[in-house]
Amino acid sequence: MTWRRRTRLAMTAIGATSAVACVLGDGALRRVGEVRRAAYDLETGEVRLPNSFPRGCETVWDGSFSTGYYASFDNDRLILDWGDSNGVARIDEFEFGYATTWPAPMGIDVDIVFFVEENGFDSVQRVPVQAFRLSGLPGHTSQSKGPENTGWIISVALAEQAPFRLLGSDLESGPDEGYGPPGCDGYQFADFGYSFHFRNVPDNYFAGPLMTWDDPNAGLCAALGIEVQADLFRIDPTDPPKPNSVLIAGVSIPYAWTYWFAEWPPIQFHMRLTTCEDAPPCPDLQAPCWNADIAPGAGIRAGGGDCVVDLGDLSVLLANFGTTSGAAFADGDIDPPLNLDTLAVGDGDVDLADLSRLLAAFGTDCR
Repeated sequence: MTWRRRTRLAMTAIGATSAVACVLGDGALRRVGEVRRAAYDLETGEVRLPNSFPRGCETVWDGSFSTGYYASFDNDRLILDWGDSNGVARIDEFEFGYATTWPAPMGIDVDIVFFVEENGFDSVQRVPVQAFRLSGLPGHTSQSKGPENTGWIISVALAEQAPFRLLGSDLESGPDEGYGPPGCDGYQFADFGYSFHFRNVPDNYFAGPLMTWDDPNAGLCAALGIEVQADLFRIDPTDPPKPNSVLIAGVSIPYAWTYWFAEWPPIQFHMRLTTCEDAPPCPDLQAPCWNADIAPGAGIRAGGGDCVVDLGDLSVLLANFGTTSGAAFADGDIDPPLNLDTLAVGDGDVDLADLSRLLAAFGTDCR
């Protein structure tokens, strides 16, 4: 994400020990008491307690820390946040957080839509990638009243139902207008967005996304990819969307304004994206590993084969050296390098350009 100065902002100062104030009137930051976990079955709609998140999968984007607050909105609001992803990894699971006011009943419904080409502030180029309608999610469970509301973190395993990839562009490079750190722009990571719409919250009750701090130990484009703002969309009562339709930000529901939730430290909504592919990204992802780590294994896999550019890669390329057409990445056709916007790589041959690129990267260790 980028950091920008906007004129229509609702400001509230948040720190590790500072007080939390309302954001405008209907988007209050409300305190959360207990935070519980559950898993949602897309096939049956069953909510399983406790969370049974599958093991052995890799997180590719993460806002991981629960702050104990959440942003609350009425039914006629859609809230959208954004981040930066490598785009290549298949998303097999996601995890999100929300909370409800006391004593909102069980059975909360929420629609979640993922977008690419999204950099916030009502991006005109956004494209919806995948939408999920989750029904019957748990609501408030505690008997306490007042500010101590119940938070939930729900994991959703996509299995074979609806995996997707966030293939998009790195929309900007470097810090915008000189305000704040650069986020993840300029690292060739795809900008994406995700929206929440809570559909059946009773009048005078609220539900909204769980807020998170950034994780200083997270990888690139996790901790650095979050910021203090989120877009708000509001249903036009004179031109409402079709009943029970999944709302698409900026298409079926118009842009309202940008919320600025905090000045520092950065916060955002809790969302975690996970891949279960056999070859997850290398832990220390560097450009040479994107562009020259071809063995073992076939095809472009985020981070390459074994996360090191060594004799194994050179041997594969030399075995195919002189191929004039039909060569693939796994054969050593690595020049031109991977284009994250189009996922195109190579020109079909294995020649001196490819050998030079590999030799320049030789010895790079991304493990």
